[in-house]
Amino acid sequence: MPHHISRRNLLGGFGAAAGVLSLGGLSLRQTMAADGKAPLVVQVTFSGGWDTQLTLDPRSNIDFADPEGTIYPAYDLAATGDPLILDALADTNGTGVFTDGPSGMTFGPSIPASLRAMASDLCLVRGVDMGTLTHAVGKRYFLTGKFPRGLSANGSSLGTRVAYEGLGTGSRMPPAIPNLVIGMETYNEGLDASISGVAISDFEDMEDLVNALRPETLLAPGAAEAVEAYLDRVTCGELRADGAKKVTTFEASRLSAAILSSGALWSSFDLEGNPDLLAGLLSHFGVADFASLDSQRKKSYGAAMLACQALASGTSHAVSLEVVDGLDTHDEEWQTEHSANLRVGFEAVAGLLSFLKNTPDGSGVLLDRTVVLVTSDFAREPKLNPRGGRDHHLASSCLVAGMNIQGGKVVGATTDDTFGSMTIDPRSGSPSGRGMLIRPTDIHATVLEAMGLGWDHLGNQTPQLIPAMLKA
Repeated sequence: MPHHISRRNLLGGFGAAAGVLSLGGLSLRQTMAADGKAPLVVQVTFSGGWDTQLTLDPRSNIDFADPEGTIYPAYDLAATGDPLILDALADTNGTGVFTDGPSGMTFGPSIPASLRAMASDLCLVRGVDMGTLTHAVGKRYFLTGKFPRGLSANGSSLGTRVAYEGLGTGSRMPPAIPNLVIGMETYNEGLDASISGVAISDFEDMEDLVNALRPETLLAPGAAEAVEAYLDRVTCGELRADGAKKVTTFEASRLSAAILSSGALWSSFDLEGNPDLLAGLLSHFGVADFASLDSQRKKSYGAAMLACQALASGTSHAVSLEVVDGLDTHDEEWQTEHSANLRVGFEAVAGLLSFLKNTPDGSGVLLDRTVVLVTSDFAREPKLNPRGGRDHHLASSCLVAGMNIQGGKVVGATTDDTFGSMTIDPRSGSPSGRGMLIRPTDIHATVLEAMGLGWDHLGNQTPQLIPAMLKA
């Protein structure tokens, strides 16, 4: 006999696998059922390999002033393309190193004041052992948390994993675009196809994706409700056939497609049609007029604003975005382009964090349920090569903020002789001769732990948690 089951109850079977919260022993499903909210993630990529001396792991331009030394910040040369570095040198008595926050965190001269002002919210992880000097490998290692197979990604992207865990449970509906990917690659290995990344480049692509394709073909409200009621009827036979979740998957895909094609989502992204929405977003980036921005800022800020709206509107549980490209500066373009590009990228990160920190979300703000992870392929060498640029370097850094992440914290370090990765005590985050080397795998495990998600899928990488990154 026909058996009516609501769309919401049907979708409750989606994504049955879940991790376990280490605090309190509650499963993620129990936790999300209690407040109806899934954790969110934003993964930000700086493509090409960033100079960490200019940003997250600086050295004094006075103490390391020898061009022939193994570490040479050369901040004055980097000012060729970024005159704001001259202001940074003047403001720091020539060192180029800013000290901010309650724990005395240090930042390089390419980090904008807007991000330094958030020092108490940030966890800086230094001395990350990338294990590769190949762009594709380093980028994909940080995307999935698993070392690639040759040049091919191994496993699913972090956004895909979080989107999978956050699919509809209890009375919640899955978002229309669980996993939004802006200007970068994404991977899904063995997880439900419905949470594969939806790739776009900019707001124009988003308009094409979520605007009604043919509004004249949309059903009138009464007819639409009748069709919806009919489609919500599921027979006993269909339920018996749902052992492999085929019916569930179909229903979720159908619902997402219906929402996208209706055009209902566009109002959350229509910046031209909603000047107040645009102005509110831009206020977090410290600008008043989007049209006045240069092309690089339009690209970087635009990607960050898309991420903001996707999370705030409930359109997505996971957003991955590339804010800067072209950082692979082996020649003199390191002096003329690298710092300026870094600065724009970190301005975009600061605007994104400001939005998440100041946007209400029930009893808290969006940042309380979002982890933001900012990475690059690897670092650049601490000294200049004969061509006036910097080559690739293994010891990199990353920035983490948000849900259950300890702010105002520096974890890990690099040496003052070769800029090499140092082993750390994972509980304190301080260098220790008998500790662990930090790898992207360990960072993935730790941010998943912060979100209350499992990380067994990283098991073949022997991940280790870094408790120093987590709130007590």
